[in-house]
Amino acid sequence: DYFFERERWRAAAECYKNAGNADGEEKARGFVLEQEGNHAAAGRLFEKHDYPVRAAASYERAGEPERALPLWERLGEPERARRCRASVHEARGEYEDAAAELEKLGDLEGALRCWERAGNHLQVARRHLAAKRYQEAALSFEKAGAVEEACRCYKKLKKPARAAELCFRSGRYAESAALYKKLKNTDMLVRCWE
Repeated sequence: DYFFERERWRAAAECYKNAGNADGEEKARGFVLEQEGNHAAAGRLFEKHDYPVRAAASYERAGEPERALPLWERLGEPERARRCRASVHEARGEYEDAAAELEKLGDLEGALRCWERAGNHLQVARRHLAAKRYQEAALSFEKAGAVEEACRCYKKLKKPARAAELCFRSGRYAESAALYKKLKNTDMLVRCWE
């Protein structure tokens, strides 16, 4: 125990091995594996020998959030558990669920990445709009078929020609006419009233 208490893991593992103390050797070996960067193996040993915090952290570092998740939940660590849950959803291709978890954590860029991977253009647009990234929001609103919202973004960007064109294509002729009138585009203004 002398070396173990002083965190001399290799020496502790060797001493435990020589003494025939398999449990002690495994505990010390877990710390050795952690130092070497073999986090998956370290996590299994930490979990086996009741070091749940180290086990969960090791599983996370090893890219095994599904193993870390139940440990963080048992430890009463909701944020760490939520991050693992988001990673599990993302690995399974459940991008909308992953995005929802990441938003609860305040990881808006991570959530945006997942909404994009899910192909949910409306959610992507709303996130860009909240961040005042109007160009990205407008394009995403267009992809989602949300013409009114896209037009508002183009107006914010001071791109009335694009807003007018979009309104015209979507059959919103009165709004399009008002924009073409401001732009002094009489050809398109006439087309709006045909």
